[in-house]
Amino acid sequence: MIRSIFFATSAVLSLTSVAFADETVSVDRAAMADASYKAELYERIEKAAMRACRKELRGEMFAPYLLDKCVRGAISGAVDQVGDAELTAIAEAPVKKAVVASK
Repeated sequence: MIRSIFFATSAVLSLTSVAFADETVSVDRAAMADASYKAELYERIEKAAMRACRKELRGEMFAPYLLDKCVRGAISGAVDQVGDAELTAIAEAPVKKAVVASK
């Protein structure tokens, strides 16, 4: 069964569900047993959250500072709607940032 997830979060920056109504991610429940599908699904959720938050924060003076919190909130809401433990673990895993060495 394919369902759509609407990104909605009211707690993060007082955004409403209307702000994310045009960003949807389809979920194939039959494919949820495949770990690679879950990783790909998380990437699609992350990209949709980024697009939605950039659109919502466009023109905001402090957008660069608010974007990360907005994206994390949107991802969290979407992952909660899917309700899969492994996808939740992917979302909650610490982000590894690359360290660039210079001479």
